[in-house]
Amino acid sequence: MVLLRESKQGRHLSLLQLVILAAVQGITEFLPVSSSGHLILTSELAGWPDQTLKIDVAIHIGTLAAVMLYFWRDLWSIVSDSLRFPKRGHSGRRPGRRLLFYLLIGTIPVLFAGALAHLYAGDALRNPDPDRGNDHRLRRDTVVG
Repeated sequence: MVLLRESKQGRHLSLLQLVILAAVQGITEFLPVSSSGHLILTSELAGWPDQTLKIDVAIHIGTLAAVMLYFWRDLWSIVSDSLRFPKRGHSGRRPGRRLLFYLLIGTIPVLFAGALAHLYAGDALRNPDPDRGNDHRLRRDTVVG
């Protein structure tokens, strides 16, 4: 747990700070705003040390776990319907297979967008250099939009 509480400045985040960051992540994840940007913004506005990438990843994994718990029936349908072969005489329609197909198709544009963002922005949003003015503008625009 200590490893997940470290900050870039060597100071540790308190449990309350971690809970607040997790709540910000949970609230902003499903809004059309940058949840990662709001984690950084929350730390800056509160005067906390910048959390490490480990903290961000841990918080996002927690969000993923919560979503998987909420949608467990749909996930089970995807897995079970995708592994079963249609029986003779049946149409073979399975809602889980259709949902899997839609998820795969919907993921393709996100992969391209993520690759482009990584190619052009790199780590500028995570580690802005104060000597380069564009990084702060890019960071601000990502938090807002």
